[in-house]
Amino acid sequence: MKNEEMFVGFSVAAGQDRFDERIKLGDEPNDCKVSGQDTDGAMCVFEFTGTSCGPRHLHHDQDEWIYVVHGEIALEVGKEKRHLGAGECVFLPRKVAHVWASLAGKPGKIVNVYQPAGKIEDFFREVGKYDGKTRIHEALTFDQFCRLFQDHGMDVVGPPLVGQWKVDEAGRIVQIA
Repeated sequence: MKNEEMFVGFSVAAGQDRFDERIKLGDEPNDCKVSGQDTDGAMCVFEFTGTSCGPRHLHHDQDEWIYVVHGEIALEVGKEKRHLGAGECVFLPRKVAHVWASLAGKPGKIVNVYQPAGKIEDFFREVGKYDGKTRIHEALTFDQFCRLFQDHGMDVVGPPLVGQWKVDEAGRIVQIA
């Protein structure tokens, strides 16, 4: 066996995305480092720099692992509350509701692993279509927002960890605090 056949790998530079897509959730970068295409769907890995994971949600068919690179995050897994700092990690089993947010409103950086990859990459691409000028929760009705999650194997089960939401008469999500 030749050396080239023993290892076929790739590298992704700091601040870069596996396929140069540069997905942003709002205005926060979510870079794919290892794609489900690389692992035959076994897993995918993202590096996210941001303030929150969005609403409380659960994954039907995916486990999730979060490693905090820098910053501090408050996290709820089921009914358990945790506080994680740089170098700490948490495992989030499938079908368990979870939500997290950076403390003090400053963006943190996490490495996020999903196993199996499922439809999460497509989900991030869909969310990334909302450029931050119009926030996704302002562009979609609550039913459309929930359907987006459902179409990608997740359920919205509550509001974000920070701030408060309400659904107005038109079915739009309004952040009230």
